[in-house]
Amino acid sequence: MVRRAQIKNVSRTTLSAPLAHATTSATVVDGSVFPSEGDFLIAIGNELAKVTARSTNTLTIVRGIEGSGSDTYETGKAVFLVGTAESFNDFHSESSIDNVYPDYAHKFIDSVTTLTSSDFSWTNQGTATAIDETSGGITLKTPTTGTVNNLRLFERAEPAGGWTITVHTQLGHNGYNTTNSNNSCGLSLRDNASGKLAILQVRPYDVIANNHFTGTSNAFDTTPNSIPWRGSDKTWLQIEYDGVDTYTMLCSFDGVNWFTVSTETEGAYLTPTHVGILGINEQSADCFHHYTAWIEE
Repeated sequence: MVRRAQIKNVSRTTLSAPLAHATTSATVVDGSVFPSEGDFLIAIGNELAKVTARSTNTLTIVRGIEGSGSDTYETGKAVFLVGTAESFNDFHSESSIDNVYPDYAHKFIDSVTTLTSSDFSWTNQGTATAIDETSGGITLKTPTTGTVNNLRLFERAEPAGGWTITVHTQLGHNGYNTTNSNNSCGLSLRDNASGKLAILQVRPYDVIANNHFTGTSNAFDTTPNSIPWRGSDKTWLQIEYDGVDTYTMLCSFDGVNWFTVSTETEGAYLTPTHVGILGINEQSADCFHHYTAWIEE
């Protein structure tokens, strides 16, 4: 799904056959020194090329990138894995949603179908509403009631088997108040039989997970695991289920580098039946919780 430039240390081999000027497939002596798949960059002489696929010792290449031009090379010519000026400059912009998940940018999607708000259902809705954004994604508008942990869930049935759900959420969007420390976006696991929850949420100063909610006391009953918020207004949250008994809760501040915040063992506190997005509003006005993407795999 995500195609980022691949890197591997000390990667050098040689051509095992001549390479003509316009040929887009190169055969090398030992392809295993390179990453197992594209994309990655190589140098042959003064030429730079992008490898888009590798099959054992055969490289599929785009020739003469970054203005380097292409040439003809004999058997035995050295081939190096390289980083280039352009690739390092690109790194700083690759963490946007459009580049990290280019096929899923500004979409709610499961493994087959694009999703809209009609594919989710409310729990503890009150007067909260869901808005399908014309640019893609869903915004939850949650009312204030002056109640601590004023939690609204917008959820769907847990997928079958092992699965990964990733959301991209934006703090500070459309009236979201980042001055209130407990206003939150997040992902939730809910046990329909008991009403118990385990949530992964981002607040204006941290990301917390394994936060248990009984569904009866209107208060969280555990001290959750947390990591500091990194100051990005766009945060990635992810829950992975191994298909056996472990839910892993992760977050990322660039969509590339992921941090495990906590794990939840099925049956230890709850047996999830539903997974969803959430909004917690503890300010004195309506709050907006914007989710740019939901990627269900």
